[in-house]
Amino acid sequence: MSRRETRDQLRKWAKAAEEIKAWFDMLKAIADEIDEEADVLRAQVIDGMPHSGSVGNPTESATIRKIGLAERYAERIAKINAEIDRLEAIKNEIDVAMMWLEDREQAIIRMKYADGMTYEEIADALGCTDRNVRHIERKAVDKIAENLK
Repeated sequence: MSRRETRDQLRKWAKAAEEIKAWFDMLKAIADEIDEEADVLRAQVIDGMPHSGSVGNPTESATIRKIGLAERYAERIAKINAEIDRLEAIKNEIDVAMMWLEDREQAIIRMKYADGMTYEEIADALGCTDRNVRHIERKAVDKIAENLK
């Protein structure tokens, strides 16, 4: 894998971590929606609502709505889980390759790709020159490329 391809993979790795968090936030929002709808259904059963429609028993009506709710969300949740799995595979591949790096190399890769810092910002944070940071980053990218083969 070329250095350029490896850097592209590192960008995907960093983006995957952000996207995984966003997908988990979406799952949390769906869970909250389900809880809200379940509360409405519980309230309808307790007070005997709804009174109209073909189903006369409020418990039966709520059960039918609950089944519909589960079916409606099941497909969305399955798609989100599949996307999370795909993103985690990208992230895990790089995480494993990074295990072979020295601590300083890992730190530079994380600052550069996950945190989006410039070489100059990394140099300031680590107390070295940007030229040194570029050299270490290049060496780390080459090691990652070797481990991704």
